Amino acid sequence: MHLDSILHKNILWAVGWETSLVPKGELLYIYIWGGDGTNGILILLLMLLWGLLLWQVPKAGGFWQQALSCCIGFGSWGFFIMPSWVILFMAFELTSLITFFLIGVFGSSNLRSIASLYFLLYSTLGSLILAACWVVHLMSCMVPLEGLGVIAGTLLWYVGWAVAFLVKLPLYPLHSWLPRAHAEASLTGSILLAAILLKLGGYGICQLGAVEGPLLLSLSLWGIALGPLLAMRQVNMKRLVAYSSVGHIMVVMGIVASGYNNFIMTLLMVSHGLTSPLLFVMVVSIYKRTVTFSLSMWRGWICIMPIISYLPLAMCAVGWGFPPMLSFIAELEATVLVIEMGVLPMLVLLLSMGMGRLYSLFLFNRSMGGKPSMQFSYTRDTSKSEAIFILTWFMLIVMGGWGYFLL
Repeated sequence: MHLDSILHKNILWAVGWETSLVPKGELLYIYIWGGDGTNGILILLLMLLWGLLLWQVPKAGGFWQQALSCCIGFGSWGFFIMPSWVILFMAFELTSLITFFLIGVFGSSNLRSIASLYFLLYSTLGSLILAACWVVHLMSCMVPLEGLGVIAGTLLWYVGWAVAFLVKLPLYPLHSWLPRAHAEASLTGSILLAAILLKLGGYGICQLGAVEGPLLLSLSLWGIALGPLLAMRQVNMKRLVAYSSVGHIMVVMGIVASGYNNFIMTLLMVSHGLTSPLLFVMVVSIYKRTVTFSLSMWRGWICIMPIISYLPLAMCAVGWGFPPMLSFIAELEATVLVIEMGVLPMLVLLLSMGMGRLYSLFLFNRSMGGKPSMQFSYTRDTSKSEAIFILTWFMLIVMGGWGYFLL
């Protein structure tokens, strides 16, 4: 085969725009909702959370924060429809770059520059490995180098994509950028990180397929076991919620590494995408009244503001999988699959789920119980707009759980 024909074949493979065989109606459907059920569900999640985010976006960022949020939404939508690997790579890197600016410019702390640099460092590392493996893959397809055939190049291409996706998932121990980013990001950044950006890594791993193996499964079980323990030792509320996300995402990775179907993984990602951002909304709502994320300063809310105090209890119940919430369905399906793996994975998952309930109760008791702090002036309970926004989001989670039973 001539070099020009090989180049032409690789360019067609990379671009992937073979649209002449697809009817116009189906082509429009694919470019709006994606080609399969998994990305269709994730695009629906993206649209719901995008609408809720624009409804409650803080005024401090103004136009530019909303513009960056819209760019992340469009980039994520382009990633999920994925007509080609080139467009997927462009959308993947675009969302990472915009998130870097969203954390570094509109962050809520003086340490936001450090958090954004951590995010950029991990993202750049994964992207460089991906680019290097991709170049080697194309070279192996064009010119058979000595000791490097097409199969080896394809394996390197696959490894590059897997590393890039696992960094964004994030897989333990590549998770240290996530708590920093959540702790320093604004409410908009935290919602986008928890609801959208982590799903890019999960969906990318799902699209790669055949990622099961003892190494990834062992790292996933290690992350499942350590996630709740790391969460319980935090004194910053946003970091505590962020470490709880690490445990949930490791369950997703464990399901994928075990070689099971994508439906359970999608159910877990949608459940996490609805519950974790709502916890950040509640944390920021209390922060507006205390101007601190320190757990040592959050005391006695249940005596002074009962409505704003019992809403976090409801959110903790959603997080630990209280029926009939969508998180309960997701954890139930995941538990059934893990039991089939063996005794050790089952014990690790059950221990992690028990620890997750403990740190949820620890979170509520530490922040809402006890004697009120005299350093704050408690002027009002929850506002009407906050109550409507939180209850609307809460109803989406309930409807997701009941919708599963009705299907």
